[in-house]
Amino acid sequence: MNCVFADTSYYFALANPRDSAHGVAKAFSDEYEGKIYTTEYVLVELGNGMSRQASRSAFVALYDSLILDEQTTIIAGNSDLVERAVRLYGARLDKEWSLVDCTSFVAMQHHGIQESLTTDRHFKQAGFSALLSRT
Repeated sequence: MNCVFADTSYYFALANPRDSAHGVAKAFSDEYEGKIYTTEYVLVELGNGMSRQASRSAFVALYDSLILDEQTTIIAGNSDLVERAVRLYGARLDKEWSLVDCTSFVAMQHHGIQESLTTDRHFKQAGFSALLSRT
C-alpha cells in the first residue's frame, strides 16, 4: 500500500474521539507513511458536517494541517471531474451513491488508487477496499 484515498468518514473519525472508528483511524494516521489523496469535495463535505459553531475551529485546524502536509495530496475540484462524476451518478440508478462519493470514485480511478480510508459501504460497492469498514 503506497497510497490511499481519504474519505469524509476518515476525517470525521480522526476529529471526533467519540466516533466508533476513531481508534482505527488514529492508529492508521499514526503509523502510515505513504501518500494520502483526497478531494476538495471531500473537504467541503467535511466542513459542512462540522458546521456547528463548536466544530468549526477543529475543521479549520484540520484543513490547515492537510494543506501543509507533504504526505497529503488534495485533488482540486474541476469541471471534468464533476462531469465524469455526474455521468457515473446518473448511470448507477441502482445505488444510493452521493455525488461526492462519485467524485471520489472517479478521482480514485484516475489516480489508480484501490484502497480507501472510509467506513462508507458505497466504496466497496464501487469495487474499492474500505479500510475502516467493519464488514
